[in-house]
Amino acid sequence: MRLLQVAHQYPPEFIGGVELHTQALARELVRRGHEVSVFFRSHRAAPGVESWLEGDVRVWAASTGPLGAGRRFLATFSDEALLASFKQVLTESRPDLVHIHHLMGLPASLAEWLVAQGIPYVITLHDYWWLCANAQLLTNDSDELCEGPKLWVNCGRCAIARAGHKTLSPWLAPGMAPLFAYRHRRLESILTHAARVISPTHFTKQLHEQMRLPPSGITVIPHGIALPEPLPAPAPREPGLYNIAYVGGIAHQKGLHVLLAALEQLPRESVTLSIYGNPTVFPEYVATLHALSTHPGVRWRGSIPNAVLFADLAAADVLVVPSIWYESAGLVIQEAFAVGVPVIVSQLGALAERVEHEINGLHVPPDEPTVLAAALQRLLDEPSLLPKLRAGIQPVRTIQAQVADIEVLYQAALDSVK
Repeated sequence: MRLLQVAHQYPPEFIGGVELHTQALARELVRRGHEVSVFFRSHRAAPGVESWLEGDVRVWAASTGPLGAGRRFLATFSDEALLASFKQVLTESRPDLVHIHHLMGLPASLAEWLVAQGIPYVITLHDYWWLCANAQLLTNDSDELCEGPKLWVNCGRCAIARAGHKTLSPWLAPGMAPLFAYRHRRLESILTHAARVISPTHFTKQLHEQMRLPPSGITVIPHGIALPEPLPAPAPREPGLYNIAYVGGIAHQKGLHVLLAALEQLPRESVTLSIYGNPTVFPEYVATLHALSTHPGVRWRGSIPNAVLFADLAAADVLVVPSIWYESAGLVIQEAFAVGVPVIVSQLGALAERVEHEINGLHVPPDEPTVLAAALQRLLDEPSLLPKLRAGIQPVRTIQAQVADIEVLYQAALDSVK
């Protein structure tokens, strides 16, 4: 098949779960004999389209200049330059099928053009962007989990708070509701016209179905991960030292502040926390983290290649995923399990689906540092607990297994439009 993968961002410009997954999927599809291209929106200053080969994957990066939060939101409604770039890529790549991973910062007209041209597409629900312009169902005005639109007035409040005008919300939010209702109708139509819609977890599927988006069925295909060869063996543990790892975005919704607050309640001489992630994306949040943390064991590791990350994870005693939003997949959990490391997760969203409490990790309530600290302290106080959790870890699902399922779905999508 000739396949085009569409994402809002892509490595090395941006490194996150969606970006790395899109890259791994494209590479594995090529390995299995498909002709694969990737199209994404670049944030570089120079407008236009750039193209390069990443192995045998053709990558297309389209830009219309730097992208702030407001412009990213408005791009959904119209961006003629990006649409023109997309049409150019379609002409050159001639895909049999398009796989849309994310459209944040891209115009809805990209998918609408596919419909007009009779090119089938599938969509993966990597987060909640189709339901929520924030993509996280976490409110900007009250920092609470959102149950979905309430006549879209609450969406207006959230947008106004994001723009820094929270006090004006009572007056301005009702006036913004029609814009969010229009957004909903546009995106609902795109989901309705998709040949297939994929969810990586049952939780993400159920949440979308509860909010009636999309109106038709969703297929659950769990993510797989690309494993390095050879896979690092679990590193020898140094007696008296306890190594915690955090891997992910350095952003408020990821809950790193909760983990750092919990760390303050743990022994200062024998516990370390290694933090892996890009600290430059949200500098104000990072500044609050540095102000919060006084524990001498904190190590800021930054962003590192996946091959190095697996080796570093193998040296950890436990990975903590303290998110305060509904994570939709949590690929880092599989990466930790791959090297035999148990995981402590917030009992929230798909995280609780990925980790079995007291079997291969622990569940804790979200946004409760004291409870998280108590769970971490248990690993210190109960010498048999870590070995028990390690023994409960099962082999992880690989990208090869996922792509085998994806190929079947792609073929069914093509057959359904013949």
